[in-house]
Parts: sequence; structure tokens; C-alpha cells
Amino acid sequence: MPCGIAVNTVTNTVYITSEATDTLHVIDGKTNTLVKILGDLKKPRGVAVNEVTNTVYVVNQDDDTVSVIDGKQNSLIDTITVGEAPRRIVVNQGTNTVYVTNQESESVSVINGETNQVVETIPVSQPFEMTIDSTKNKVYVTYFGTSTLTVIDEIDTSGQLIQVMVGLVIAIAAASVILVMLFRKKQVRLSKTQN
Repeated sequence: MPCGIAVNTVTNTVYITSEATDTLHVIDGKTNTLVKILGDLKKPRGVAVNEVTNTVYVVNQDDDTVSVIDGKQNSLIDTITVGEAPRRIVVNQGTNTVYVTNQESESVSVINGETNQVVETIPVSQPFEMTIDSTKNKVYVTYFGTSTLTVIDEIDTSGQLIQVMVGLVIAIAAASVILVMLFRKKQVRLSKTQN
């Protein structure tokens, strides 16, 4: 069963994780043909690519690791231990920093892409989805089963956490409900108010 997908637009290569078969499928985006299948993964979920270094990162939720793959050779070059039940992964190509959500250990692992070492573990309650704004160097994490958002801000180029903080207010209108984000907290609770 396909689970995660990522594209290297520089090499025109597509990567798809298959949780059921413990594999990563590498596809040539120009010809739409299968190039290689990498096995021996452990229930792989999220996958991300650093196009600058041509490195692929695959989350293995069964053994709490991230597989590091050389995108040129399509071969495993390293394995990084992260938190329990890792699910999602994003990369900041500008700082060569990788972020992984760990659902069961309720944290985000920050990885230095040059050394493949975890440089910071940030407590985040039940992290679920995650995305990154590389231009502003901010990571946004949502929560499973709750209306909460965490913004991870100001990670320097070595991957060292400077601060985790939210400094914004968001109002989302949906039917007769407005979700108002509370201001300047590490974990921002979305509270319902009636129009």
C-alpha cells in the first residue's frame, strides 16, 4: 500500500513508500518507469528529499528510525534513531535540517543533515501533520484529535534550536463558527466562538 510520496525536481525522480511491503519505490519521472525498489525498511511512512544534497529521508515507524538514502546511487548510507512512532518528515534545504514528528513519544526530532545527528528533540503533544516554510525557516505542526498548532521558529544553520514560539493570531471562518488562535504560546489552542 503506497503511503508517502516525494519528488526531486532537479533529478526528476519520484519516491514512494509502501508500508505493506516495507519498501521504497524509485521512479524515473521522465519515463514514468520503475528504476529501483529499496527493501528492508520498517513500515515506512513519510519521505522527503533534499534536492541540494540529493539525499532522501524515509521514516520507519516500526523501529523508530529514519533511513538516509543517497539519491544518486539509490542506496542506504545511514540510519538515524528518532522518537517513538515517527510519521511525517520535512526538510529545510537551505539549512540542511530535517524535522520528524514522533507521535507516540509526542515530540519533533530535529536532525542536522550534514552529520545525520539528532540535535534537538522538541516536546509536541500528539504531532500529526507537518509542513515547512523554508524561506522563513518555520515548521508548522498540527495535532491528532485536537485543534492545536505549534510553530517551530528560528532554527539556526547547525540545527540548534533557538526558540519555539508562536507570535501570530489567526481567525478561520467556517459556517457560524470562528476558530481563534490564542496568542504567543508554544502550543496554540484553537477555541470556538459563535458569530
